[in-house]
Amino acid sequence: MKFLLIATLISLALAGKENFPYGINVEWHFVGEEAIVFTLNVPDIVYTTWAWAGFGLKDAHESDLSMGHSDLFTMYFDGSVLDDRHGVGDLLPPIDYKKGGTNDLNLLSEVHEDGFHKFSWQRALITGDILDIALRKNEEYIMMWAVGQSYDGGPISHTPWNRGREYITLSEDYLDDSSDDCKGNGDGSYVQPENTLVSVN
Repeated sequence: MKFLLIATLISLALAGKENFPYGINVEWHFVGEEAIVFTLNVPDIVYTTWAWAGFGLKDAHESDLSMGHSDLFTMYFDGSVLDDRHGVGDLLPPIDYKKGGTNDLNLLSEVHEDGFHKFSWQRALITGDILDIALRKNEEYIMMWAVGQSYDGGPISHTPWNRGREYITLSEDYLDDSSDDCKGNGDGSYVQPENTLVSVN
């Protein structure tokens, strides 16, 4: 029993983490060799200002920085609704099950503590859904984030300024140093927020 408790605590301590602007961050840990749990941590001010927050993953070797070829997870704060979506360029990402795919996200919990709303869900690394990308330990990915409003139960597209992208390694010992944080610049390009620029001195 003691060994099981120690093993559980160790597994909980091992988690990758990526920081986004506005104080949002996402953490992840693997469940064996077949699944991953993501936790989206949303500060109270973001939760009360916006209607949804989300992030997505795509192959880090993609030269296209749009949402195309990405796997996207959108969390609606009202009712704690989690959408499994896929990127098709810079259009509103369709919900997987409405385009012949499946919903492969299992919402595990929502808690509020330390000024954050924390949403956790599990996904198989290889879902078998043709609209999902395969997730592999220790591989590099582009991680995109966005926040936005909603209307009539659906998302209103985020503005060019309320989205960004980062590069990550999907490992449990990955810890973001914020050196590559990028926000939208309003013209389709990305800029590094001033407080995340890497010092050259």
